[in-house]
Amino acid sequence: MQDKILFRAIELFTIYGFKSVSMDRISKEVGCSTKTLYKFYPNKTIIIKKMVEFGIQRDVNFYGELDKKNLSSISKFLELHSTFFRRHSGNLYPGMIDDLKKYHPEIFSIIEDFLDNKSEKWIIKNLKTGIKEGYFKKNIRYTILAHYLIELSLASLSQKNFPSNRFKPGAVYATMIENFIYGISTTKGQLFLDKNFKKYFSE
Repeated sequence: MQDKILFRAIELFTIYGFKSVSMDRISKEVGCSTKTLYKFYPNKTIIIKKMVEFGIQRDVNFYGELDKKNLSSISKFLELHSTFFRRHSGNLYPGMIDDLKKYHPEIFSIIEDFLDNKSEKWIIKNLKTGIKEGYFKKNIRYTILAHYLIELSLASLSQKNFPSNRFKPGAVYATMIENFIYGISTTKGQLFLDKNFKKYFSE
């Protein structure tokens, strides 16, 4: 029941946002009493934290899966970001990142820690490998670029930067990634992208 509550809450938060989904609604959607809900999750903040921790673990597992695959660095890069692209292109509540920063900064700090200590290191490792493989330019400052890429990804989800009534989140994300990766790629890398980019990023 505990996992059932969490997974249904994640679905509701993802579609409607944190503020619009009450504990009563979660219990009704799950089909359990509020007493049972509060037994497992005393308040909504705890559910949101669990949601973030679940998402982080999913991404950690995905990094591990990518590392096991016999793929070029540029293919891994495209596979990683196409997965995030599909999430952005789905029925995702706009402004989720903004809401976390504003109403749950202590939870958002968990995401920042993950991005700084896991995502950024993975990107740096991938960029270094890509340089050796000849896909990425030799003179790129990969530490700066890894951090910059993460900031781009977060910016694409912000309503302040790209309001959803004007921009499609998936299109914003794909455009940012396309410009980023073409900018750091060698001729070899660009030829690979010309052939494969649209396979990974198509709405």
